[in-house]
Amino acid sequence: MRRPLLVLAVLASSCAATFCFGQSNQLDVFTGPVTSISPSGAFDVAGMHITLAHPVEICNRVSEKSGLVERCQDSTSFSASDLFIGRQLELSGHHSGKHTFKASKVFILPATTGKISGAAIIDLIPATQPTNPDEHFIRADGYLLRITPETKFKFTAPLKSFADVATNQWIQYSGTQLNDGTITLNSAAVLPNTISNTENKMLYKSDYDPSAVPDDAHESAVKKALVGADVKKIPPYRDAAMQARVERIGNSLVPAYQRVLPESDRTKVVFRFQIIDEKRWSDAVNTPAGVILVPHQLVERMQNDDQLATVLADNIAEALEKDALRIRPVATAALATTAAEYATITVPVVGLATGLSSLGLQGREAHEIIAQLAQSGRVSLCLLHDAGYDINQAPIAWWLLAGKKDKPLDQVKLPIRAETLYDSLGSAWRNPAMTGPPPAKPSAASPAAGASSTIP
Repeated sequence: MRRPLLVLAVLASSCAATFCFGQSNQLDVFTGPVTSISPSGAFDVAGMHITLAHPVEICNRVSEKSGLVERCQDSTSFSASDLFIGRQLELSGHHSGKHTFKASKVFILPATTGKISGAAIIDLIPATQPTNPDEHFIRADGYLLRITPETKFKFTAPLKSFADVATNQWIQYSGTQLNDGTITLNSAAVLPNTISNTENKMLYKSDYDPSAVPDDAHESAVKKALVGADVKKIPPYRDAAMQARVERIGNSLVPAYQRVLPESDRTKVVFRFQIIDEKRWSDAVNTPAGVILVPHQLVERMQNDDQLATVLADNIAEALEKDALRIRPVATAALATTAAEYATITVPVVGLATGLSSLGLQGREAHEIIAQLAQSGRVSLCLLHDAGYDINQAPIAWWLLAGKKDKPLDQVKLPIRAETLYDSLGSAWRNPAMTGPPPAKPSAASPAAGASSTIP
């Protein structure tokens, strides 16, 4: 979806804060994720090319009775084979070039752990389950969630037991993320995926055929400046080969559980992908009804199908997770003075050109919207993996879009959207249950191989 201008500013400033240099015993120090590993053994951290002193000091934190203890040892054999994409490192050393850093100390940071909560659609019951028959894995919110006998579970009618838990249901959860990236649930509630009256109206208003918009369609420049573009008045861009490519990639990303839903099921999203001419957008735009508009300028900036699939997967995730509906209550309060205009907006909040600040969205409200952007990124990795795309290309796509056209990545600061994806790759996607062979691409008639629709 189109990102509010203030959100982009906030994300850029957040990234700058995590990618900075300071002085520690007259050494430069910075922290970031491993973003590239070459066959030669060279690697990058947050886009910076890293060389190693010989010997180099390798440090880890280990848990002991007294707490976390830092232990270091000299090494002459440390190489990129000891790392993986998304691994968080703290490096001490000196610049040996504009975009090169010679590290004398490599501190391998521990995986992110701690309390996590959220609400999301269950999109997969993994074929790989815990060895304990009283435990179960489900995948939702971009995480592998572990249900144990200690998990306090609540079922909403007509669901009554674990036997009723399936894909295309909502789960609200709270738990603890472990070192392997899985989240052990302390409590959870599962409820059916239903269509409320409000959502039904949104689906009706945002449902249309984007390819049928007249080529000469346009809207008032004043209205566009005040409330953003009306997506129903954006004409298609005529390039048959590019259109076919976008449709092929987009359709391959629709998850198996959605494909097998009957046409009569109101929770089935019929995705339609349309390329348009819009040079100002650095993202696609999606509507609750599944219409996804993709600027041809964006398509041309992507280096491969994996990166283009990343943008499409993120927008598919937003539609499946009903982001527009979940953002709407936050926006409605801020837009109370322009309620009449708001009623005509196809894509709530995100289509507005004025940004979050002019809408009065700050603090918790802005945080909630940014958290939803992070969620769509996590879920997009699942969609990419299931469709057989290279998930390591996902953060690179957003990194490319954060800079000017043709500007090398090592000259572009790592944006927070890419940093969030690297964090997921370095934590949740190190778990074998998440990183097993991708399922066969689903057909229109059957779920993906390796996926089951209910808890066994």
